[in-house]
Amino acid sequence: MMQRRRPTGPKTFKLYDILGVEKDCTASQLTKAFRKKSIKGEYRHPDKGGDPSKFSELKTAYEKLRRKDGRAEYDKYGDACLAEDFVGTPKRKLRQAKTKTFPLPVTLEQLYNGDTRKIAVTRRVLLNSKTGEVCPGDGQDLWSTCETCGGQGRVLRRLQPQPGYIVQTQAQCPTCEGAGSEIAEGWKMGEKKEVLEIFIEEGMRNGSKIRFREKGNMAPGFLPGDIVVVLKTKPHSTFQRKNADLLMRKTLSLHEALCGFEFTIKHLDGREILVKSKPGQIVANNSLKMLEGEGFPHRGDKFEKGSLFVNFLVELPGNGELTAAQQRSIRKILTGRPTQTLCARTDDSEIRTLSLGRKEQFGKTKYAFKDDGVYDESDSDDEDGRGGQPRCRVQ
Repeated sequence: MMQRRRPTGPKTFKLYDILGVEKDCTASQLTKAFRKKSIKGEYRHPDKGGDPSKFSELKTAYEKLRRKDGRAEYDKYGDACLAEDFVGTPKRKLRQAKTKTFPLPVTLEQLYNGDTRKIAVTRRVLLNSKTGEVCPGDGQDLWSTCETCGGQGRVLRRLQPQPGYIVQTQAQCPTCEGAGSEIAEGWKMGEKKEVLEIFIEEGMRNGSKIRFREKGNMAPGFLPGDIVVVLKTKPHSTFQRKNADLLMRKTLSLHEALCGFEFTIKHLDGREILVKSKPGQIVANNSLKMLEGEGFPHRGDKFEKGSLFVNFLVELPGNGELTAAQQRSIRKILTGRPTQTLCARTDDSEIRTLSLGRKEQFGKTKYAFKDDGVYDESDSDDEDGRGGQPRCRVQ
Protein backbone atom coordinates (compact mmCIF):
# COMPACT_ATOMS: atom_id res chain seq x y z
CA MET A 1 0.00 0.00 0.00
CA MET A 2 1.32 3.45 -0.93
CA GLN A 3 2.35 5.53 2.07
CA ARG A 4 0.95 9.05 2.27
CA ARG A 5 3.36 11.66 3.57
CA ARG A 6 2.86 14.94 5.33
CA PRO A 7 3.24 17.89 2.97
CA THR A 8 6.50 19.84 2.93
CA GLY A 9 7.52 23.21 1.54
CA PRO A 10 6.36 26.81 2.14
CA LYS A 11 2.92 27.36 3.62
CA THR A 12 0.23 29.37 1.84
CA PHE A 13 -3.09 30.56 3.25
CA LYS A 14 -5.41 31.32 0.33
CA LEU A 15 -8.61 30.92 2.41
CA TYR A 16 -7.79 34.08 4.36
CA ASP A 17 -7.13 35.89 1.07
CA ILE A 18 -10.51 34.76 -0.33
CA LEU A 19 -12.30 36.18 2.72
CA GLY A 20 -10.06 39.27 2.78
CA VAL A 21 -9.05 38.95 6.45
CA GLU A 22 -5.85 38.57 8.44
CA LYS A 23 -4.80 35.34 10.13
CA ASP A 24 -5.36 36.81 13.61
CA CYS A 25 -8.92 38.02 12.90
CA THR A 26 -11.69 37.24 15.37
CA ALA A 27 -14.69 34.98 14.71
CA SER A 28 -17.00 37.99 14.39
CA GLN A 29 -14.66 39.65 11.89
CA LEU A 30 -14.60 36.42 9.90
CA THR A 31 -18.41 36.28 9.78
CA LYS A 32 -18.66 39.97 8.86
CA ALA A 33 -16.17 39.49 6.01
CA PHE A 34 -18.11 36.47 4.69
CA ARG A 35 -21.40 38.39 4.64
CA LYS A 36 -19.80 41.37 2.93
CA LYS A 37 -18.14 39.23 0.27
CA SER A 38 -21.40 37.35 -0.41
CA ILE A 39 -23.22 40.60 -1.19
CA LYS A 40 -20.82 42.22 -3.67
CA GLY A 41 -17.59 41.52 -5.41
CA GLU A 42 -16.10 38.54 -7.23
CA TYR A 43 -17.39 35.98 -4.71
CA ARG A 44 -20.93 37.33 -4.33
CA HIS A 45 -24.01 35.08 -4.04
CA PRO A 46 -25.58 33.78 -7.30
CA ASP A 47 -28.82 35.60 -6.34
CA LYS A 48 -26.76 38.80 -6.59
CA GLY A 49 -25.47 37.86 -10.03
CA GLY A 50 -22.35 36.06 -8.88
CA ASP A 51 -20.70 32.90 -10.19
CA PRO A 52 -21.89 29.81 -8.23
CA SER A 53 -18.41 28.25 -8.35
CA LYS A 54 -16.80 31.40 -6.92
CA PHE A 55 -19.40 31.62 -4.16
CA SER A 56 -18.77 27.94 -3.42
CA GLU A 57 -15.07 28.78 -2.85
CA LEU A 58 -16.05 31.57 -0.46
CA LYS A 59 -18.44 29.32 1.45
CA THR A 60 -15.86 26.52 1.69
CA ALA A 61 -13.29 28.96 3.08
CA TYR A 62 -15.76 30.25 5.68
CA GLU A 63 -16.89 26.76 6.73
CA LYS A 64 -13.28 25.67 7.19
CA LEU A 65 -12.20 28.69 9.25
CA ARG A 66 -15.31 29.22 11.37
CA ARG A 67 -14.79 25.90 13.17
CA LYS A 68 -12.14 26.06 15.88
CA ASP A 69 -10.62 22.69 15.05
CA GLY A 70 -10.70 23.38 11.31
CA ARG A 71 -9.04 26.75 11.72
CA ALA A 72 -6.40 25.35 14.07
CA GLU A 73 -5.54 22.64 11.55
CA TYR A 74 -5.44 25.20 8.70
CA ASP A 75 -3.22 27.57 10.68
CA LYS A 76 -0.85 24.68 11.35
CA TYR A 77 -0.58 23.19 7.86
CA GLY A 78 -1.89 25.94 5.52
CA ASP A 79 -3.42 25.13 2.12
CA ALA A 80 -1.75 21.72 2.18
CA CYS A 81 -4.47 20.43 4.50
CA LEU A 82 -7.06 21.02 1.74
CA ALA A 83 -5.58 18.25 -0.41
CA GLU A 84 -7.46 14.95 -0.60
CA ASP A 85 -4.39 12.90 0.42
CA PHE A 86 -3.52 15.14 3.38
CA VAL A 87 -2.61 13.31 6.58
CA GLY A 88 -3.31 15.49 9.60
CA THR A 89 -4.06 14.67 13.20
CA PRO A 90 -4.99 10.97 13.32
CA LYS A 91 -8.63 10.26 14.10
CA ARG A 92 -10.23 7.10 15.33
CA LYS A 93 -11.72 5.02 12.55
CA LEU A 94 -15.48 5.09 12.87
CA ARG A 95 -18.45 4.19 10.76
CA GLN A 96 -20.57 7.02 9.43
CA ALA A 97 -24.10 7.60 10.65
CA LYS A 98 -26.93 6.82 8.25
CA THR A 99 -27.38 9.16 5.30
CA LYS A 100 -30.66 11.10 5.21
CA THR A 101 -32.28 11.57 1.80
CA PHE A 102 -34.66 14.37 0.88
CA PRO A 103 -36.55 14.52 -2.45
CA LEU A 104 -36.80 18.01 -3.96
CA PRO A 105 -39.44 18.61 -6.69
CA VAL A 106 -38.10 20.91 -9.43
CA THR A 107 -39.43 22.17 -12.75
CA LEU A 108 -37.81 21.84 -16.16
CA GLU A 109 -37.33 25.61 -16.11
CA GLN A 110 -35.23 25.37 -12.92
CA LEU A 111 -33.07 22.60 -14.38
CA TYR A 112 -32.67 24.56 -17.64
CA ASN A 113 -31.83 27.96 -16.16
CA GLY A 114 -30.32 26.93 -12.81
CA ASP A 115 -31.76 28.02 -9.47
CA THR A 116 -31.16 28.28 -5.74
CA ARG A 117 -33.52 26.56 -3.30
CA LYS A 118 -33.60 26.30 0.47
CA ILE A 119 -34.84 23.42 2.59
CA ALA A 120 -35.18 23.18 6.36
CA VAL A 121 -33.82 20.04 8.02
CA THR A 122 -33.84 18.84 11.61
CA ARG A 123 -30.65 17.13 12.81
CA ARG A 124 -29.75 15.21 15.94
CA VAL A 125 -26.54 16.82 17.14
CA LEU A 126 -24.35 17.33 20.19
CA LEU A 127 -25.42 20.56 21.88
CA ASN A 128 -23.81 22.65 24.57
CA SER A 129 -26.01 22.23 27.64
CA LYS A 130 -25.77 25.94 28.53
CA THR A 131 -25.67 27.81 25.22
CA GLY A 132 -27.48 25.34 22.97
CA GLU A 133 -24.79 25.71 20.29
CA VAL A 134 -23.82 22.79 18.08
CA CYS A 135 -20.43 21.29 18.86
CA PRO A 136 -17.56 22.22 16.51
CA GLY A 137 -16.28 19.59 14.12
CA ASP A 138 -17.59 16.03 14.21
CA GLY A 139 -17.77 15.77 18.02
CA GLN A 140 -15.45 12.77 18.29
CA ASP A 141 -13.68 14.26 21.31
CA LEU A 142 -16.95 14.67 23.24
CA TRP A 143 -17.81 11.04 23.83
CA SER A 144 -16.12 7.92 25.15
CA THR A 145 -16.94 4.23 25.30
CA CYS A 146 -18.75 3.24 28.46
CA GLU A 147 -16.32 1.42 30.75
CA THR A 148 -19.09 -0.44 32.60
CA CYS A 149 -20.50 -2.31 29.61
CA GLY A 150 -17.59 -1.94 27.18
CA GLY A 151 -19.83 -0.27 24.60
CA GLN A 152 -22.43 -3.07 24.55
CA GLY A 153 -25.15 -1.09 26.28
CA ARG A 154 -26.11 -4.13 28.39
CA VAL A 155 -24.58 -5.95 31.33
CA LEU A 156 -24.94 -9.47 32.73
CA ARG A 157 -26.67 -9.98 36.04
CA ARG A 158 -26.77 -13.12 38.11
CA LEU A 159 -29.70 -13.87 40.35
CA GLN A 160 -29.99 -16.67 42.90
CA PRO A 161 -33.68 -17.16 43.59
CA GLN A 162 -32.88 -20.19 45.75
CA PRO A 163 -29.77 -22.04 47.00
CA GLY A 164 -28.02 -23.97 44.24
CA TYR A 165 -30.03 -22.28 41.48
CA ILE A 166 -28.45 -19.32 39.56
CA VAL A 167 -30.17 -17.36 36.82
CA GLN A 168 -28.10 -15.18 34.45
CA THR A 169 -29.90 -12.35 32.62
CA GLN A 170 -29.03 -9.30 30.54
CA ALA A 171 -30.03 -5.85 31.72
CA GLN A 172 -29.58 -2.28 30.52
CA CYS A 173 -26.30 -0.73 31.57
CA PRO A 174 -26.99 1.57 34.54
CA THR A 175 -24.11 3.90 33.63
CA CYS A 176 -24.82 4.72 29.97
CA GLU A 177 -28.53 3.68 30.04
CA GLY A 178 -28.08 1.37 27.05
CA ALA A 179 -26.25 3.86 24.79
CA GLY A 180 -22.88 2.11 24.98
CA SER A 181 -21.12 5.45 25.28
CA GLU A 182 -20.90 8.43 27.57
CA ILE A 183 -21.09 12.09 26.52
CA ALA A 184 -18.69 14.60 28.03
CA GLU A 185 -19.95 16.79 30.83
CA GLY A 186 -21.62 19.97 29.61
CA TRP A 187 -22.88 18.38 26.37
CA LYS A 188 -26.06 16.55 25.41
CA MET A 189 -27.82 15.07 22.40
CA GLY A 190 -30.57 17.25 20.98
CA GLU A 191 -32.30 18.44 17.81
CA LYS A 192 -31.35 21.49 15.80
CA LYS A 193 -33.13 23.02 12.83
CA GLU A 194 -30.94 24.21 9.99
CA VAL A 195 -31.55 25.66 6.53
CA LEU A 196 -29.55 24.19 3.66
CA GLU A 197 -29.00 26.22 0.50
CA ILE A 198 -29.16 24.12 -2.65
CA PHE A 199 -27.54 25.27 -5.89
CA ILE A 200 -29.25 23.68 -8.90
CA GLU A 201 -26.79 23.75 -11.77
CA GLU A 202 -27.91 24.30 -15.35
CA GLY A 203 -28.34 20.94 -17.06
CA MET A 204 -28.91 18.81 -13.95
CA ARG A 205 -31.19 15.82 -14.50
CA ASN A 206 -34.04 14.07 -12.79
CA GLY A 207 -32.47 11.98 -10.02
CA SER A 208 -29.35 14.17 -9.71
CA LYS A 209 -28.00 14.09 -6.15
CA ILE A 210 -26.59 17.00 -4.18
CA ARG A 211 -24.63 15.79 -1.14
CA PHE A 212 -23.96 17.78 2.03
CA ARG A 213 -21.15 15.92 3.75
CA GLU A 214 -21.36 15.48 7.53
CA LYS A 215 -24.48 17.65 7.69
CA GLY A 216 -26.69 14.78 8.84
CA ASN A 217 -27.33 13.30 12.27
CA MET A 218 -24.62 12.94 14.89
CA ALA A 219 -24.36 9.95 17.19
CA PRO A 220 -21.75 8.85 19.74
CA GLY A 221 -19.54 6.22 18.13
CA PHE A 222 -20.28 7.41 14.58
CA LEU A 223 -19.05 10.10 12.25
CA PRO A 224 -21.79 12.60 11.32
CA GLY A 225 -23.96 11.33 8.48
CA ASP A 226 -24.51 13.01 5.12
CA ILE A 227 -27.61 14.68 3.75
CA VAL A 228 -28.47 13.92 0.13
CA VAL A 229 -31.00 15.98 -1.83
CA VAL A 230 -32.46 14.13 -4.84
CA LEU A 231 -33.97 16.24 -7.62
CA LYS A 232 -37.37 15.07 -8.87
CA THR A 233 -38.57 16.64 -12.13
CA LYS A 234 -42.22 17.69 -12.32
CA PRO A 235 -44.12 16.86 -15.55
CA HIS A 236 -44.15 19.76 -18.03
CA SER A 237 -47.17 20.81 -20.07
CA THR A 238 -45.18 21.26 -23.31
CA PHE A 239 -41.80 19.54 -23.22
CA GLN A 240 -40.42 16.09 -22.50
CA ARG A 241 -36.71 15.63 -21.82
CA LYS A 242 -34.32 12.82 -22.67
CA ASN A 243 -30.66 13.49 -21.88
CA ALA A 244 -29.91 16.87 -23.51
CA ASP A 245 -32.78 16.72 -26.04
CA LEU A 246 -36.30 18.09 -25.73
CA LEU A 247 -39.45 16.80 -27.42
CA MET A 248 -42.77 18.56 -28.00
CA ARG A 249 -45.89 17.72 -30.02
CA LYS A 250 -47.62 20.06 -32.44
CA THR A 251 -50.96 19.41 -34.14
CA LEU A 252 -51.42 20.82 -37.66
CA SER A 253 -54.56 21.10 -39.72
CA LEU A 254 -54.57 19.49 -43.16
CA HIS A 255 -54.19 22.80 -44.95
CA GLU A 256 -51.22 23.74 -42.70
CA ALA A 257 -49.55 20.39 -43.43
CA LEU A 258 -50.01 20.87 -47.17
CA CYS A 259 -49.75 24.63 -47.63
CA GLY A 260 -47.37 25.71 -44.87
CA PHE A 261 -47.49 26.61 -41.18
CA GLU A 262 -46.21 29.16 -38.70
CA PHE A 263 -46.36 29.02 -34.89
CA THR A 264 -44.46 30.25 -31.80
CA ILE A 265 -42.81 28.24 -29.03
CA LYS A 266 -42.27 29.69 -25.57
CA HIS A 267 -38.96 28.17 -24.49
CA LEU A 268 -37.91 27.27 -20.95
CA ASP A 269 -35.83 30.44 -20.60
CA GLY A 270 -38.78 32.67 -21.59
CA ARG A 271 -37.74 33.26 -25.21
CA GLU A 272 -40.37 33.06 -27.95
CA ILE A 273 -39.19 31.17 -31.02
CA LEU A 274 -41.08 31.61 -34.30
CA VAL A 275 -41.13 28.36 -36.27
CA LYS A 276 -42.24 28.34 -39.91
CA SER A 277 -42.17 25.81 -42.71
CA LYS A 278 -39.91 26.00 -45.74
CA PRO A 279 -41.52 27.04 -49.05
CA GLY A 280 -43.25 24.05 -50.61
CA GLN A 281 -42.62 21.83 -47.57
CA ILE A 282 -45.28 19.18 -46.88
CA VAL A 283 -45.49 17.68 -43.39
CA ALA A 284 -46.50 14.04 -43.01
CA ASN A 285 -48.52 12.82 -40.05
CA ASN A 286 -46.37 11.66 -37.10
CA SER A 287 -43.22 13.08 -38.68
CA LEU A 288 -40.32 14.48 -36.65
CA LYS A 289 -38.47 17.75 -37.26
CA MET A 290 -35.53 19.18 -35.29
CA LEU A 291 -34.14 22.52 -34.15
CA GLU A 292 -30.43 22.17 -33.37
CA GLY A 293 -29.06 23.99 -30.33
CA GLU A 294 -32.47 24.52 -28.73
CA GLY A 295 -32.36 21.54 -26.40
CA PHE A 296 -31.09 21.26 -22.81
CA PRO A 297 -27.71 22.69 -21.75
CA HIS A 298 -24.98 20.25 -20.76
CA ARG A 299 -24.07 20.35 -17.09
CA GLY A 300 -20.83 22.23 -16.69
CA ASP A 301 -21.06 23.91 -20.12
CA LYS A 302 -24.30 25.82 -20.58
CA PHE A 303 -23.30 26.91 -24.11
CA GLU A 304 -23.37 23.32 -25.38
CA LYS A 305 -27.01 22.32 -25.91
CA GLY A 306 -28.94 19.41 -27.36
CA SER A 307 -31.74 19.67 -29.92
CA LEU A 308 -35.46 20.39 -29.78
CA PHE A 309 -37.56 17.78 -31.61
CA VAL A 310 -41.08 18.57 -32.81
CA ASN A 311 -43.45 15.65 -33.43
CA PHE A 312 -46.11 16.77 -35.92
CA LEU A 313 -49.60 15.29 -35.85
CA VAL A 314 -51.83 16.11 -38.84
CA GLU A 315 -55.52 16.49 -38.07
CA LEU A 316 -57.69 15.26 -40.96
CA PRO A 317 -61.29 16.43 -41.53
CA GLY A 318 -63.95 14.28 -39.90
CA ASN A 319 -66.62 12.26 -41.68
CA GLY A 320 -69.11 14.53 -43.45
CA GLU A 321 -67.09 17.71 -42.96
CA LEU A 322 -66.27 18.01 -46.69
CA THR A 323 -69.09 18.50 -49.19
CA ALA A 324 -69.09 16.75 -52.56
CA ALA A 325 -68.10 20.01 -54.26
CA GLN A 326 -65.18 20.50 -51.91
CA GLN A 327 -64.04 16.92 -52.49
CA ARG A 328 -64.15 17.48 -56.28
CA SER A 329 -62.10 20.68 -55.90
CA ILE A 330 -59.44 18.98 -53.75
CA ARG A 331 -59.34 16.00 -56.08
CA LYS A 332 -58.83 18.25 -59.07
CA ILE A 333 -55.97 20.13 -57.34
CA LEU A 334 -54.18 16.96 -56.32
CA THR A 335 -54.82 14.73 -59.36
CA GLY A 336 -55.96 17.09 -62.12
CA ARG A 337 -59.24 15.14 -62.43
CA PRO A 338 -62.55 16.24 -60.89
CA THR A 339 -63.94 12.70 -60.59
CA GLN A 340 -62.72 9.65 -58.71
CA THR A 341 -60.84 6.93 -60.60
CA LEU A 342 -62.88 3.74 -60.21
CA CYS A 343 -61.58 0.18 -60.21
CA ALA A 344 -62.72 -2.25 -62.89
CA ARG A 345 -65.90 -4.13 -61.90
CA THR A 346 -67.40 -7.45 -62.98
CA ASP A 347 -70.62 -9.25 -62.06
CA ASP A 348 -68.64 -11.22 -59.46
CA SER A 349 -67.18 -8.12 -57.75
CA GLU A 350 -68.29 -7.74 -54.13
CA ILE A 351 -68.49 -4.14 -52.98
CA ARG A 352 -67.97 -3.47 -49.25
CA THR A 353 -67.40 -0.42 -47.09
CA LEU A 354 -65.11 -0.22 -44.05
CA SER A 355 -66.22 0.27 -40.45
CA LEU A 356 -64.21 1.93 -37.72
CA GLY A 357 -61.61 -0.28 -36.03
CA ARG A 358 -59.27 0.32 -33.12
CA LYS A 359 -55.66 -0.79 -32.77
CA GLU A 360 -56.33 -2.66 -29.52
CA GLN A 361 -58.96 -4.83 -31.31
CA PHE A 362 -56.37 -6.40 -33.60
CA GLY A 363 -55.94 -10.09 -32.78
CA LYS A 364 -58.89 -10.10 -30.38
CA THR A 365 -61.95 -10.30 -32.63
CA LYS A 366 -64.40 -13.22 -32.45
CA TYR A 367 -62.60 -15.69 -34.74
CA ALA A 368 -59.07 -14.34 -34.38
CA PHE A 369 -57.92 -17.44 -32.45
CA LYS A 370 -59.30 -20.06 -34.96
CA ASP A 371 -56.19 -20.90 -36.90
CA ASP A 372 -57.70 -23.70 -39.00
CA GLY A 373 -60.79 -21.73 -40.02
CA VAL A 374 -63.19 -24.56 -38.96
CA TYR A 375 -66.33 -23.34 -37.21
CA ASP A 376 -66.87 -24.97 -33.83
CA GLU A 377 -70.22 -25.42 -32.06
CA SER A 378 -68.80 -23.67 -28.99
CA ASP A 379 -68.68 -20.46 -31.07
CA SER A 380 -72.45 -20.25 -31.16
CA ASP A 381 -73.96 -16.99 -29.95
CA ASP A 382 -76.71 -18.94 -28.22
CA GLU A 383 -75.95 -19.41 -24.53
CA ASP A 384 -77.39 -22.97 -24.36
CA GLY A 385 -75.92 -24.06 -27.67
CA ARG A 386 -79.32 -25.29 -28.92
CA GLY A 387 -80.48 -22.27 -30.90
CA GLY A 388 -80.69 -22.07 -34.70
CA GLN A 389 -80.99 -24.85 -37.30
CA PRO A 390 -79.50 -28.29 -36.60
CA ARG A 391 -76.12 -28.84 -38.26
CA CYS A 392 -74.83 -31.90 -40.10
CA ARG A 393 -71.42 -33.30 -39.34
CA VAL A 394 -69.30 -34.46 -42.28
CA GLN A 395 -68.05 -38.01 -41.83
